[in-house]
Amino acid sequence: MAQIASSWQVWLLAFELRVEVSSHLLSESLALERARAELEDSGARILEPSPESFRFRNRVFSLRRTWSVGSIAAGRVRTQRSGERTVVTIGGSFMVSLLSGLVFSFVCVALGWPVYFTLGLVGFVLVFNGVVAYSALRQILARVVQPSPTSAA
Repeated sequence: MAQIASSWQVWLLAFELRVEVSSHLLSESLALERARAELEDSGARILEPSPESFRFRNRVFSLRRTWSVGSIAAGRVRTQRSGERTVVTIGGSFMVSLLSGLVFSFVCVALGWPVYFTLGLVGFVLVFNGVVAYSALRQILARVVQPSPTSAA
């Protein structure tokens, strides 16, 4: 199993997951097809597809929407070839979730709710959504780079 590396960009409220696998096991186009299918199954909407990358975002109104990817406002999947390796990168941003949490906090404080309760509730929800979305994208990336049964033969 390939090692998944992660990085966090605090100023953008975004994270990125990256994995390298042998190009004999996974081509760039196959990685993008698998990622597209996995994200669509998770309720994401695919935007701006190109031969080496695509963007995705959550569907606002969808019966297939799942809450695991629902808190990611926008994300990107990229593939590139580095020598004999295929590099697959997937990332997402939580900026819209933070902004909506701030608006909710201001409205609740303006209505007279206790500040500690409001900030505690919003903080808990934001951290929970972040952890769930991070683990969901990590699992999606692991399924994308998982060798197919035909390549093992």
